[in-house]
Amino acid sequence: MPVVDFRDAGPPASLIDQAYALVRTVWPGVALADWRQYAGYHLDSHERGLLALVGADAYFSGLCGYERGLDLARGAVLRVPLFLVFDIMDGTRQTDTLLDTLQERRRQLACGEVHIQLRSGQNALRRHLVSRGFLDHGTCFRC
Repeated sequence: MPVVDFRDAGPPASLIDQAYALVRTVWPGVALADWRQYAGYHLDSHERGLLALVGADAYFSGLCGYERGLDLARGAVLRVPLFLVFDIMDGTRQTDTLLDTLQERRRQLACGEVHIQLRSGQNALRRHLVSRGFLDHGTCFRC
């Protein structure tokens, strides 16, 4: 399943709206206007971005937003405030695909670590991150 960068995949507005249904699986109360504003923020700098997993059927099954940030103790880090995968059959492989892509972005942006923030209820993802070597710090995972 390919990872699509919103900047490289055609008109970002259509991708942003397409991703909205997936975002609502984790944030059911988020308004479309708020999601559009959030997504726009992630697309207005080369140090931020949105990535999606897109299946052969052209539906999104995974999504993450990232930004380069500065941690006082760790230096440059790749912050991932939005990370979700929605696939009952093969979520682990898809999660790994997104994680591998984030590690590549980390290197491209000269960051030392990836920090992933999860929402409550993302327990399977939490367990998988730990199995991949991420350190659990409550709602944030570092690797």
